[in-house]
Amino acid sequence: MSDSEQTSEDSGSFKLLFLAVLIDLLGFGIIIPILPFIVKDINPVQEGILLAVLLSAYSLAQFIASPLWGRLSDRIGRRPVILSGLFGSFLSFSMFALVRSYNLILISRVIQGLFTGATLPTARAYIADITPKADRAKRYGLLGAAFGIGFTFGPAIGSLLSLKIFLIPTLPAHAAAGFFAAFLCLMNFLYARKSLPESLSDDMKEEAELRREVQPNMLQSINELVNFPQVGVLLAIFLLTTLTFSSFESFLPLYANMIDKLITQDNIGYFFAVIGIMVAVIQGGMVGPVVDRLGEDMTILVSLGLEVLGFFLLAIANSLLGLIITIIPLAIGTALLNPSINSAISNRIPQDKQGSGMGINSSVGSLGRVIGPVFGGILWDIAPRSVFYVGAGVLLVILFFSVMPLGRSQPVQNDNVQYPQADIEQVAD
Repeated sequence: MSDSEQTSEDSGSFKLLFLAVLIDLLGFGIIIPILPFIVKDINPVQEGILLAVLLSAYSLAQFIASPLWGRLSDRIGRRPVILSGLFGSFLSFSMFALVRSYNLILISRVIQGLFTGATLPTARAYIADITPKADRAKRYGLLGAAFGIGFTFGPAIGSLLSLKIFLIPTLPAHAAAGFFAAFLCLMNFLYARKSLPESLSDDMKEEAELRREVQPNMLQSINELVNFPQVGVLLAIFLLTTLTFSSFESFLPLYANMIDKLITQDNIGYFFAVIGIMVAVIQGGMVGPVVDRLGEDMTILVSLGLEVLGFFLLAIANSLLGLIITIIPLAIGTALLNPSINSAISNRIPQDKQGSGMGINSSVGSLGRVIGPVFGGILWDIAPRSVFYVGAGVLLVILFFSVMPLGRSQPVQNDNVQYPQADIEQVAD
C-alpha cells in the first residue's frame, strides 16, 4: 500500500472514529439537563446531594474502568473495546429510559460511566495508532471538538424531548430522551461495527501480550508511565486543572443568577451553548496551528495562563456582560489545554503503551471530576466568589511549578521512546 493510500485510509478511519465519539457524547449530553429535574421530583429536600452523587458515581465508574479498558485494548485491539463501549452505552440509556427510582437511575449512571471508560480513552489510543506525531495535537483537538458539539446540542435536544408532547403513558417523563439517546448509541454501534477497522497491528498485540507480565496491575502501569519524560508532570497538571474546572462549572448557573437575576434555568442553556460552540470552534480549528507554532509544552503553559486570567476575572465579574467577557480567556485556555496534554503524553510513551497510557490519563481526569464538585460545594457554602479566587490561585501554582519542567523540555519522538532497561530484559527473557 502506498503512503498516499495509507494516509487516505487513516483519514477515513479518523472520520469514523470522530463520528462515533460525537454520537456517543451527543447521547450523553441529551440527559444532562434532565437529571436535576428528575432528582428534584424524587426528593426536593436533598436534590443537591442526590444530584452530586449521580454525577460523581458516573465519574468514579469511569475512573475505575478507563485504565482497565485501555490495557485490554493494547492486548485485543481497539475496535472490540470501542464497540463494547458503544453497545454498553445503548444498554445504559435504555435502562435509564425505563426506570423511575433513584437507586436504579444511579445504577444506570454507573453502567454508563463504566462503558464510557471504554470508548473515550480507547479512541485517543486509536488516534495515536493511525496518526503521525506531528498531527496528533490537531486530531486530539478535533476529537475535543466532538465534546463541544455533543455538550452544545445534546442538552438542547434533551430539553426538547422533555416537552409534554413526548410523554409516553406508563413510562417515566424522561423516557423519550432516554430512548432517543439509546437509539443514537445503537445506530452508532451498528455503523462502527460495519465500518470501523482495527488500528492495532498483530505485532503490536503480540508485543503487548509479552509485556503483560511486566505490568500486572494498575499501580505498576502508573509507575512505569510516570518514568517517561515529564509524563508525571503532565498527569498532575491534567488532574489538578480538571479538578479546578469541575469545581466551578456546576455552580456557574447559580453564580450567573447571583450576578444578574434575569439569568434563570429557562435561558442559562443559551449561555452554555455559546461556550460549547466557542470551545468546539477553537478545538476544531486552532489547536493544530497553535501547537505547530508554539509546541505542545508551551501551548500548555499559555493555556494555564489564560485559565488563571479567566478564573480571576470571573471572581470580580459583576454584570452579565462582564461574565461573558471573562468566559472568553477561560474557554480558549481550556480548549487548547486538554488536547495539548493528551498529545504531549501520547508522544512521550511507546506505541504499545498507548491504550494503557490514555486509559490512565482519562482515569486521572475522571478522578478530578469526582473530587472537584465536592471541593467547589464546600467553597460555595463559605462564599460564592471564593470558588473562583481559589481556582485562580490553584491554577497559578500549577503554572509556576510547570514552567521549569515543561519550559525547558525537549520534545520526545514517540518512535524513539525507550523502555526502562529492566523491562527490556524481562521481555527478552
